[in-house]
This record gives sequence, C-alpha cells and structure tokens, in this order.
Amino acid sequence: MNDVIKTTARTYGAFFLAVAVVFAGLTLFLLHVAPFAAAVVIVCGILQALLARPERRPALGASRVSVPALATVRRAALPDFEWDVLLNRPPAQIDLQSVEPYVRDNTVLVTGAGGSIGSEMCRQVSSLEPKLLVLLGHGENSLFAIQQELSEKRFARTKIVLADVGDIQAVRNVFARHQPDIVLHAAAHKHVPILEENVCEAVRNNVFGTHNVALAAAAAGTSRVVLLSTDKAVNPTSVMGATKRTCELICQSFAHRTPTEFVSVRFGNVLGSRGSVLPLFIRQVKSGGPVTITHRDMQRFFMTIPEAVSLVLEAMVLGDDGQVFVLDMGKPIKIVDVARRVIELHGLVPDRDIDIVETGMRPGERLHEELLTEVEGMTQTSHERLWIAQQERVEYDVVAAAIVDLERAVRISDVQRAISILKGLVPSFRPGTHLVARPLPETPSVIHDVAVRNGSTHNYAPASA
Repeated sequence: MNDVIKTTARTYGAFFLAVAVVFAGLTLFLLHVAPFAAAVVIVCGILQALLARPERRPALGASRVSVPALATVRRAALPDFEWDVLLNRPPAQIDLQSVEPYVRDNTVLVTGAGGSIGSEMCRQVSSLEPKLLVLLGHGENSLFAIQQELSEKRFARTKIVLADVGDIQAVRNVFARHQPDIVLHAAAHKHVPILEENVCEAVRNNVFGTHNVALAAAAAGTSRVVLLSTDKAVNPTSVMGATKRTCELICQSFAHRTPTEFVSVRFGNVLGSRGSVLPLFIRQVKSGGPVTITHRDMQRFFMTIPEAVSLVLEAMVLGDDGQVFVLDMGKPIKIVDVARRVIELHGLVPDRDIDIVETGMRPGERLHEELLTEVEGMTQTSHERLWIAQQERVEYDVVAAAIVDLERAVRISDVQRAISILKGLVPSFRPGTHLVARPLPETPSVIHDVAVRNGSTHNYAPASA
C-alpha cells in the first residue's frame, strides 16, 4: 500500500500542484489583486500542468506491449542486487593476508588486465601493495578505466602496456623491461560460439599467447606464473576448451625446467563478467523480455568474480610447480533457474510478466560441465575450496613440436589441420561436426604412448599421421 501511495504521489503530485497554482492565479485575477502578476502565474501554471500531466493508461484487455514499460519502471525503483544471491550458497571466505607477503614490494604483471576477471585481479592485487602493477592488454579504454579506478583508490603505481600476448617479440620486450616477479595470465578469448567460427584466432591468442608468456617469464626469471583456466578444458567439446586444455599442458610442460614455477587454476562461469548470461538476462528483463536460454536442462558451475579471483591468488600461494588447481564451486545451477531468479529480483513473475524462451544449443556448447577428466584424481589442499587435480604430464618437446605445427596451420588459416593438431594434444577433444570435414582417426592412432597419471608422458603425433 505504501508503494502504491508513493508511486501515485510521484505520478500525479506535480500535475495537481500545477493545477492548484492555476486556480490560485485565477482567484487573484478575479479579486483584482495584482492582475498582471496573477496572469503570469496562470500562464506558468498551465504550462507546468501540460508538462506534468500523467500519461494515458491503456484500456483493459490491451496486449502485453505494456510489459516493457512495467519492467523498466519497476527495475528503476529497485536497488542493485549482489551477484552472490544467485549462488544458493555462501560465498568463499578468503584471507588475502596469506597472499600479501608474495605480492608486497614485488612487480606483478596481469595479462588481460582490462577484462572482467583481469580488472578484479588488479583491484585485489593493488590492495596488497605491490611495487608496480603492470596492466597488459590491447583494449586501451578498458585498461584506462581500471587504471583510473585504482588511482581514485589512491593506488598509482600502475603501468599500462598495450600489447598482444600473441606477439612474441612484444611480450619479450615487456618482460625484459619490467622484470615481473609474478604473472597472472588472464588474457584469453573465451566466448565459445564465437571461437567455433574463429578457430585460428583462438589458437593464436590462447595457445600461442600462453606459450609466449611462459617463454618470456622463464627468460626474465619470473618467480611464478598463474594461468587462469576453465572447466571447459575437461573433455572439451569446444575450440575454446581445447585451447585452454592445451594452455594447461604448456604450463605443466615447463615444470621443473626453469626456476619459474607454473600453476594453473581451473574454474567455471563467473557471475557478471562481460559476455556472460547475467548482464544479458538483466538487459532482457529491463527491455521487457523475453529472456532467452539455449536449453532448459543446461547447467553450469558459478562463482562471483571477487571470490574466483581470491581463490586464484590463494592457489598461487599454495601451488607447486606444474600443479593444476580446481576450485570448489558448489553444485551446478540450471541456467533456467538463474533466469527465473533474475526476473524475480526485478519484482516480476517468470512466464507471466516476462517470458523465458529456448533458442537451442549453439556450436561447442554442452549441457553439463565437468571439473575432472576420467583419468584425473583430486587431492584436498589446506583450503576447503581448493583441490589439486592429479594430472597426466606431457614433455615440453612434445608440446613444442605441436605448437610449431599449429603455427604452420594458423599461418595459412588451415582450420582442419589446426583441429587435427589440437585433437592430437588433447585426445578427449570432441569437435563438433561443423568443424570436421572428415572423421578424425581414433585416439589410439593419435597418441602412440598413452599417458598415465602423476608425471608420465606421451608422444604427440598429428591426427593425420
């Protein structure tokens, strides 16, 4: 009732006040009290009444075209909500004090620093007082935005570096100049359907970019490199997942070869990142719907960006050379349930005020994500939300040979060859039929010596061999 009264007062208050001014002016005019001033009051009151008049309401039985206005008005009256209300679990509690000794007075380089995760990395790292925070990326506006945000919080020891991680010489120059102690490698193409249509660029940015960062870090004497990976790297069905699994293999192959330690951290979807479902759902609700999902049975693991980044930093401290960490993200959540919850948080009713429409799964997508492959085990760490995946290892010479082949394929935009090479490195990769002109050979003809867990190796051979 109070909300109705407030809404009515906002809608009609200015109009009735203007009408009252007109009547007051007429009264003065008729009583011959300052007739000129009374005329001015009457004219101003009429103009104000015209401007403030309420919009006409649609007749009963009008179609649902009125829903967008309703959604917009009701959303505007609500405060912004925190993403973690969608998790159905308490957010991870992390004490960054354990991370501070590793960061304080050291130079930290963040790749992809302008992205959703990269910028949160910068926020949390800056609070730990590094000597210098190097913001590397190729989006000048997003880099400038996070630098300005940090400056407003009185952290000014930043350096923006415009560079592409796929450019080996540029990466080497950055490392040689700044000599970073810690590297947080967040730069990657991550949009699954887009990468299905841009295979060679996915390989160039994700695979070559990670290899370039690893080589430059080892040459510069960097203490630790942390790769941000994804649950889509497990038994991948997408190019994005296959390239990120290859990135994990690259970091593992560097283990114990140089003083630089390499740690990978694998996690699922983060709430609110650019390109994720949450901003999309909110835009769709604010415009009146419908909210679109690809499949009603699709599930994903979710974390908030701050808790994911905090756990990554904790893994950096706990990890040993070559380890792959898996974040405990709780139980998977149905995307349709997230859509319903977003609609409800806007004060609306799903399937009545806002429709939910299925659009069909896109290339590279799958219904459920996994955290471990069939051959991986998992070991608990001292942190309840961090686990270590017991990984199969690939020797660097095997990885390097595959990267040389990939470089040749990318140079001539040979998608089929690139897919074949990725399949040779990642036997569990199952590319979509849209990417395979002819059936690929079975895994036994790709991997001559099958790797087993905990440190043994396998030999790479392209799938066409």
